[in-house]
Amino acid sequence: MTEQRELKNGLKLVHQSSTGRVAHCCIIIKVGTRDEKIGEEGFSHFTEHALFKGTKKRKTFHILNRLDDVGGDLNAYTTKEYTCLHATFLSEYFERVLELFQDILFASSFPEKEIEREKEVIIDELVGYEDSPIEAIFDEFEEQMFAGHELGKNILGTKKSIQTASVEALKRFVKKHYHPERMVISTAGNIPMNKLDMLVNKYFGHLSSNATKLIRQKPILTNIPIIFKERAVNQIHNIIGWRAYPINHPKAYILDLLSSYLGGNSLNAKLYMEIREKKGLAYTIESTLSSFSDSALFTIYFATDIKNREKIINLIKKELNKLKNNSLGTVQLARLKRQMEGQMTISLEYPESLMNHNGKELLFSDSIEPIEQIIQKLRSIKPSDIMEVANEIFNFDTYASLAYLPNNKV
Repeated sequence: MTEQRELKNGLKLVHQSSTGRVAHCCIIIKVGTRDEKIGEEGFSHFTEHALFKGTKKRKTFHILNRLDDVGGDLNAYTTKEYTCLHATFLSEYFERVLELFQDILFASSFPEKEIEREKEVIIDELVGYEDSPIEAIFDEFEEQMFAGHELGKNILGTKKSIQTASVEALKRFVKKHYHPERMVISTAGNIPMNKLDMLVNKYFGHLSSNATKLIRQKPILTNIPIIFKERAVNQIHNIIGWRAYPINHPKAYILDLLSSYLGGNSLNAKLYMEIREKKGLAYTIESTLSSFSDSALFTIYFATDIKNREKIINLIKKELNKLKNNSLGTVQLARLKRQMEGQMTISLEYPESLMNHNGKELLFSDSIEPIEQIIQKLRSIKPSDIMEVANEIFNFDTYASLAYLPNNKV
């Protein structure tokens, strides 16, 4: 059963009860790369690292061992729209986790020596990402598609922004963005909601709600280029894509189904079967729907020998044109729905996945759509819905492309 509460200061709490001893807890803060101003590039991610470097009463060692000592796990990650701290532990340690989260979120000391040392870690991470074409091409494509907008910025920032970041600047960033009304605590475990509510109020209820209104500018569609770049790669890496529907758009779930059909997480995805299995033209081909609160990207990525690029592009166009001009067969659509329903249901059977789902839903929608309702929407998709969405999204007059070519092969 899923239960929700909201503290007087605006912090939201959602709990999924379970019967096992293993519990999960995350706290999601509505601040990400798109909220960084000029000179703050990478600060959301840097702050996520810095939170673990010491508080007024704990050093790094004590933070990391607070859960490790009881067999638990503590971690964090940053996206373009939110930051998340999460933990897995035994249910009897809920209070330990909540006290630790409160301490590192609202009492971090940002010790200067630790911060300077962490700069090198992040710069190494940035360099490592630049050395990986598979990772770099997705980030660079987003930069290309959202040119001039915060959504196009790299989550890690730049070498300059990280090297010049000061402790005072990081503290100002936290003071501006880390407020209870911009946070959701999502949990899953064997604890009564009333007890959990009491613990959350104990550690977070006293915090003041004085954040300024978070204003995010919607990206404006600009001219979309086709770009080729030389890189130190042995084969071509190519990504093509289109702007798509944001998270809560009524047609977003139809496009999600289309992504699953074309190149999603299954070995019988259409592009995988046609391009890899039947033609042997590429080892890797996949489609991805990257959704944000007010925009999205639908992308198709492949890696292949340079001589195969045009053949693959033409095969992709062929399959997309089929979707635009012909209805999926009844049997084919029914199979696709069953497959996606199974994947979704199995994923949300895991308490940790359900915790993440509930937290993000509450952060972006102020409500949680029941899985039964999502499945009902999935089952109601008609062949005409697929054709309509395919025609709205897959316009080859406005698609973008970014290709990394082996040196001297342009």
